[in-house]
Amino acid sequence: PPAVDLEILRTIGEAILELIQKGLLTAVHDVADGGLAVALAEMALVGNLGATLDFDAMNAGHTEVLFGEPQVAFVVTTSEANTATVWQRLRNNCGVLGTTGGDALKIVVNDRIKSQIEIPLATLRAAHEGAFPAIMAAAT
Repeated sequence: PPAVDLEILRTIGEAILELIQKGLLTAVHDVADGGLAVALAEMALVGNLGATLDFDAMNAGHTEVLFGEPQVAFVVTTSEANTATVWQRLRNNCGVLGTTGGDALKIVVNDRIKSQIEIPLATLRAAHEGAFPAIMAAAT
């Protein structure tokens, strides 16, 4: 596993805590267990709200970003009215990934051609809630 920079973790953690205490964040989720794709799916299911992730804003490989498990990475959401304040507080440690809204999780990839993966929340929910019963049924 990669080394954890405890100083950066503390800096980001304190900044996120401050933003939570001020009521400026609407959601926070770490990406250390499953990566960004899992964190976004879990957040979408809990909030019953879709999101669009745009890879144009990122400087990394898609697989690395979606499924890498960095120990010091979080997804935060905020209202449009608070975006500038949140950005100002986290500017050295964050980037904009996309927007929330709708009833699907969308991932837009712009490599040589523009493509989009779109998973309706109902499909995510069925897979999430049906996985354990399916495993148990297969075991009998």
